[in-house]
Amino acid sequence: MTPEEATEYDTAIKSAKSKFDHEDTYFGKGMKGVNEFAGLIAAECLNDITPQDAEEHKLIVLTKMKEDFITFNRNKSKKK
Repeated sequence: MTPEEATEYDTAIKSAKSKFDHEDTYFGKGMKGVNEFAGLIAAECLNDITPQDAEEHKLIVLTKMKEDFITFNRNKSKKK
């Protein structure tokens, strides 16, 4: 992915996240919630991005959601 594409995805994902419950709501459900949230975000991002490959688009969004989920879990562990 080019830096421009990464920026485009970051912007679209940030916008999409603002339209749903906070990600912690989904991440609290584990990987099932991550997959659910990624599906919602991927669909919403289509308002801002026109991917050439739909499966690649879903994978990019899922990968970014997994990164956020890892951060969520690390932060949760630090609070204990």
